[in-house]
Amino acid sequence: MTYEQFFIVFYENISIFLSILISCLLIGGFLYKRYIYSIFDPLFYNIITSYAGYSIVFFLFFAGYVDNFYLKSFLVTEIAFTFGFFLIKPLNVFNIPKGRGSEIFFKISARVKILCWLSMVLYLMSNLAIFLTVGNPLLNKLAGHLAFQGGKGIFARINSVTLPIILIYIGYGMYFQRKLDFQRKLSIMVVLFFMVLSGSKATFLHFMIVLFYMYLFMLRLGVNLKKKFNKIALTLGIALFTVGVFVTTYFYSYSSVVQGAYMLLMRIVFTGDVYMFSYPYGIIDKIDVEHGNFFSGLFGWTLAGMRLMPWENVPKLVGHAMAEYVYKAPLDFAPNSRHNIFGYVYLGFWGSPVFSFLLGIVSSYMRNLMYYKVRQNIEGMILYILFVLPFFSLVADPVYAIFQYTSLVFIFVPLYFVAYIVSFSVSKSGKNYRGIIVNDY
Repeated sequence: MTYEQFFIVFYENISIFLSILISCLLIGGFLYKRYIYSIFDPLFYNIITSYAGYSIVFFLFFAGYVDNFYLKSFLVTEIAFTFGFFLIKPLNVFNIPKGRGSEIFFKISARVKILCWLSMVLYLMSNLAIFLTVGNPLLNKLAGHLAFQGGKGIFARINSVTLPIILIYIGYGMYFQRKLDFQRKLSIMVVLFFMVLSGSKATFLHFMIVLFYMYLFMLRLGVNLKKKFNKIALTLGIALFTVGVFVTTYFYSYSSVVQGAYMLLMRIVFTGDVYMFSYPYGIIDKIDVEHGNFFSGLFGWTLAGMRLMPWENVPKLVGHAMAEYVYKAPLDFAPNSRHNIFGYVYLGFWGSPVFSFLLGIVSSYMRNLMYYKVRQNIEGMILYILFVLPFFSLVADPVYAIFQYTSLVFIFVPLYFVAYIVSFSVSKSGKNYRGIIVNDY
């Protein structure tokens, strides 16, 4: 089913769709309420977008476009994922074991400061390289997709690791400094420059997610930043919606800001557009992903980026295969292959629930147990945030989640090693290079 066909059915049955949408959101909120700690909790946003997308499945089922078989497949995989996620208990934010109880243990060390500066340099260079090689995403809609291909995926890997580190550095200053220092102001200017140049409205959301996990992690040391976080998150939320409306209006050439705001809200629903492409008319059983098997489908892009697999042997992304089959032509866009669709394509009806169940366990581990596995210091916080950020992609796009996690190995580990060597050399020399050695907030 194309977008155009969906909108025809949507407008003819809009009251039914809204009822289903509200019901799905209420069910999602009820199921995960013990795991959600704030309205600004990234998991709360994830539940809204996911269950809004699920409403497409039920709506098309009641409209007669989805067979019972595919509805059962969807339900079984979602139940399996939820059960896997619930195997690990949520954090008790009111009874988190505290550390040594002093903010001094969270002062930024020389190693962390060097790590942040190296991240800034790499972030700047990788973004410039992307703009020079594939163009401006604001002007070229294919630029974002091309940044992952033809050997240029290294730049996307660098961005996925360095941007969170930079945002943590900025966020630390916003939490603990009365007035931001020059380094953090410069970092903000660089991030905003590339955000505006690329038309990316996700940076505000990314920053809000980082700030939340910083606030959550600092509870381990008895440092409660709830009031500061809520104030900053509210400001970022308003900025995110405002920028999102104007970017959507311009990027898709809508006639008015009101129409842009409406389509921005519809994009939340269309996080489930892969169901619209796959379930109606049994298209999910008709697509050809080329060279496809489960291992190459999940790890192919990563292996090809490492030159361990020829790019021509990498299976076509499931979302792209769906969209091209529906529209009968290659497209500039494609939906994310959510876990139940990816699992069904490669593992079938009975194998997909197993895949979803395992993803549920991994997602919950990253969210709820990784919290206690890292050290109680600023480096532990950085590592926790880097591991927890991709967990959202495990549900929405498993292939991209693998890409993000492998980036931690290929980018963060060497980056941290260099920071360690530099900081060790500086400390051994006994010199203080303009405050690099001295711990600061």
